[in-house]
Amino acid sequence: MSTLFPNNTCEFIPIQEPKSYVGTNYFTYKDIKCYNTDKPLSIYLPDKIHNYRAHNDPEFVTFTYGDINNARSANLKNISKGDFLFFLARLTPYRERYFLRNYGAFYFTGYFQISGIYLFEEDIIKNAKILKNNAHFHRYKAHFDKIGEFIILKGDKNNSIRFKYAVPVDKDFSDKFLKDAYGKPFDWKSEKATVNQRIGSYTRVIRDYIDQNSQQELWNNFWNYINKFK
Repeated sequence: MSTLFPNNTCEFIPIQEPKSYVGTNYFTYKDIKCYNTDKPLSIYLPDKIHNYRAHNDPEFVTFTYGDINNARSANLKNISKGDFLFFLARLTPYRERYFLRNYGAFYFTGYFQISGIYLFEEDIIKNAKILKNNAHFHRYKAHFDKIGEFIILKGDKNNSIRFKYAVPVDKDFSDKFLKDAYGKPFDWKSEKATVNQRIGSYTRVIRDYIDQNSQQELWNNFWNYINKFK
């Protein structure tokens, strides 16, 4: 559960690394610094998990993101250098040391403009110095034999950003800029699902949404919206 503060700043709290993958090079929650302060991220978590290993991915120090090869991430194989990859998180309002659990919503927390794509073991070994902060690189270095195929992406340090202010991804935003797997608008008619549940369901799979070359007006409108929160 990641934090959203009254001024719309946020802290992204990564998921716990599975115990079966834990090696010696992983960050714990108390090792990871908050984005908005110099305090450890663990201040927002129960004491019992402060020393748990975190799957710190994406990371915005050296701008790397990794993912395993599965149906959810399959479209990452189509990514090209120069593309923009946005990171979506469910953020929950945090007030006086408590989460308001019933008021979470979706937000963009940052993006990379892709400058490097690493798919093969040879690429990963050759570029170890620039991938060393990535959680999937840590798994690889620990020599686990069940991590499967994975990809690591590098963001251009001059054109990648962790947002200071979270960017809302709500129904209005979705209607303007997002499509389902068939290129159609999201269907909000289901009475059994909330808006957040529908957004979560549609965005669970990584997708290509806006093509600058063929959707210039939409592209410009999208960036106008994003830039309001920088």
